[in-house]
Amino acid sequence: MEDNKTLRVLITIPDIKSSGGVTALYKTLKMDHEANCEYFNVISGKRIKNFRFIAFIKMYVQFCLKCFRYKIIHLNPSLNRNSYYRDMILIFIAELMRCKVIVHWHGWMDSFEAKIGNSKIRKMLFLTTYGRVDLCIVLGTVFKEKLLKLGYKKKILIETNCFDDSYLKNDNLDKNRKIGNPIRLLFLSRIEKQKGIYIAIDTLSLLTKKGYNCELIVAGTGNEIESTMKYINDNNLENIIFVGYVSGIEKHKLLKDSHFLLLPSFYSEGLPLTLLEGMAYGLPIVTRPVGSIKDIIINGENGYLTESMRPDDYVEIIERLINDKEKYKEISQKNILKAHSMFLPEKLKKRLITIYNNI
Repeated sequence: MEDNKTLRVLITIPDIKSSGGVTALYKTLKMDHEANCEYFNVISGKRIKNFRFIAFIKMYVQFCLKCFRYKIIHLNPSLNRNSYYRDMILIFIAELMRCKVIVHWHGWMDSFEAKIGNSKIRKMLFLTTYGRVDLCIVLGTVFKEKLLKLGYKKKILIETNCFDDSYLKNDNLDKNRKIGNPIRLLFLSRIEKQKGIYIAIDTLSLLTKKGYNCELIVAGTGNEIESTMKYINDNNLENIIFVGYVSGIEKHKLLKDSHFLLLPSFYSEGLPLTLLEGMAYGLPIVTRPVGSIKDIIINGENGYLTESMRPDDYVEIIERLINDKEKYKEISQKNILKAHSMFLPEKLKKRLITIYNNI
């Protein structure tokens, strides 16, 4: 970063010990290792829901004191009720302290966007806070269009996330990845209905009935675990392995040993890190075109997109690649090349530093 003590950047993130996507991103980026950057922990959704008033006051006072020392404030909200209103106050404080403000949007709830757009008061609040920040960063063209629709008129940049390459640096990743036996489908996400966990389970079941030796590896935690287990037991399903939340070397081995990344999500996605991780390891991606996914996954080139929520359609896609080894190899190699040219942490880090210097 520019050698200028006045150009100091405060980056807001949830608790660094949490397992959310924004936290994972900034753990990987290590922006706080830069001499002029510091992370500031904001109160996450659970604590907001419980409305711990004293904790809020403490956070805002601490933030206000930090603003004396920083030239740029880099906020990382999602467009949902909790983080939206929390960061609205942070923007107000930062502007009072005459700091430059960057808002880096991650998740996006369409229903909450509609509430802002359909209310004169909410729209006015948006325009007098978020509408006045110096720069917005979004994860895809769809979110740029949404911001413009809400009336934001300043600069918008489209950026990506990045994957953790710590364990790939010292590993000779097989550039000629082949489908193994058993065929491993990886569901690496929160275990929620909207993330498509039941579609993934039914896809595995149909493939098994068609005679394929397949396994579904479910990696993650979530509110739907007990219901998912019951669904599996009630339907006497086999070859579904739950490994819980994974990180570090465990995640590395899991990605290396899998053959497909399956994410049939109908959630309001930003740009899931799991997709970038799957690409980096050469996994063909089978997913839905929600959020920024359609900016990254080109149908038939580095994976497959389908609007469908029918397991049969996911079976058809996976079966097609199982039976076309050359196409599988081609997609795998394109994903490795694309991920390592665009989504490496050092590349994103350099782009963010350039943004700070330019602003």
